[in-house]
Amino acid sequence: MSTRMTLSALSFAVAFGALTVGSAHAQVPLQPPFSSYAAKFTCGPVAKLDSDVVVGTYATAINIHNPQALTSVSFIKKIVLANEEGAASGRIVVKSDKLGPDIAERVDCLLIYRLLDVSPATHIEGFVILEIPPVPGTTGAGFIPQLDVVGVYSARGASGEVTGLDVVTYQPKGITH
Repeated sequence: MSTRMTLSALSFAVAFGALTVGSAHAQVPLQPPFSSYAAKFTCGPVAKLDSDVVVGTYATAINIHNPQALTSVSFIKKIVLANEEGAASGRIVVKSDKLGPDIAERVDCLLIYRLLDVSPATHIEGFVILEIPPVPGTTGAGFIPQLDVVGVYSARGASGEVTGLDVVTYQPKGITH
């Protein structure tokens, strides 16, 4: 094996490792074109009045469904923790994922806490980003499958009553450069 081929194989192995779990500095982004979904999450208790978040406990569930009849969809899932203004860089966890035809999964607060290694007693906010590359072997820029992405958001007051519930359907953005 030539040195160039060895380095290429090593580069691929390093890139794949960075995709499975990475930080903001170690991630390897998809090369355009690809589709991107950005779903907001807010999780956990807020104990004091804030300028934009009221006291209560917040929960998010992002539902992801592959509506393709015969095709599995591979994608990159990023959990991006928003940092406080003026704070050091936020954290990003990056994972490769795949959904079979007509299969769904859920990304909820418990999973987000676990992936970010944060205590569930902490209020956190950020985004679940899904990036879908073109299907290999398709012509031109390639066929980019779409997913159904729906966010379910709820809030409970201090006494446990539901004070808010919302459902949001997210549309993909085409990333071209």
